[in-house]
Amino acid sequence: MVFSDGPVELPHFLVSCESLVYFKFVFGLHEVLKLPSSAGFVGLNMLSLMNVKLLDCVSFRTFISNCPVLEHLNLLACVFSDMKILDIASVSLKSLVIDNGYPDPGGDGLRNCELKLCLEYLYLTLAHPECFKTSFCNLKSLKLILIPNDQSMNLMVGLLNCFPNLEALTICFAWYETVEFSVEDIPSPSVTYHLKMVELLEVRGGKNELEFMRFLLKHGRALDGMSISWAADIKDPKDITSEIMKFPRTSSTVVLKFLQLKSEVDVSRL
Repeated sequence: MVFSDGPVELPHFLVSCESLVYFKFVFGLHEVLKLPSSAGFVGLNMLSLMNVKLLDCVSFRTFISNCPVLEHLNLLACVFSDMKILDIASVSLKSLVIDNGYPDPGGDGLRNCELKLCLEYLYLTLAHPECFKTSFCNLKSLKLILIPNDQSMNLMVGLLNCFPNLEALTICFAWYETVEFSVEDIPSPSVTYHLKMVELLEVRGGKNELEFMRFLLKHGRALDGMSISWAADIKDPKDITSEIMKFPRTSSTVVLKFLQLKSEVDVSRL
């Protein structure tokens, strides 16, 4: 943890350390972190930044792309100054957590910022998804936790509209609050055309969940399998299972699996 009255520049010996695999940098207050312009962190697997103020989207994008084996990036209560685009491109990155509501509710800094991601795999947590726009490219696998606010389902629908080539989708309904939505909010069934595998966790059989399953089965012409894991407190889902089995299916090869969980899903292991 660092307390500073001005910008902080990472020392060269730290950036060039080949054995460093995990780095967590926390400012006591929102101060500027000056990122190195040269390649570094060649062995870094996980990077967590908290209460950090970043000024330049170009230098941040360059910094991330210079970390060749970085798989996990956590941006917690960070401020992105007046950035119009937060651009993150990485061939290795698998997990991105942007928690812009912790610990300072005013620390999101993304209200007028577009989040542009060029990744193949994504685990995404957003505390205030209504605050900014999101665009993606090349994404084939998405793991998504719905967050307990009125924008949860809107976030999911909005994200699906960004993924024309999505092949694998995992959604965890942990902490999910019932929010009215319609699959009509998804403008085109083409968002499901390439989906092959769908995994739904912590399912309770609510109206929204069932309508979403119906939509996927109806339009998922490449769908090979859908796994539905009931929430631990659902003791006898036979009636819900029977209803789902009657949903029309476009794919003749799709297999439905129903699983009964004994405990809540550990979302950190998704």
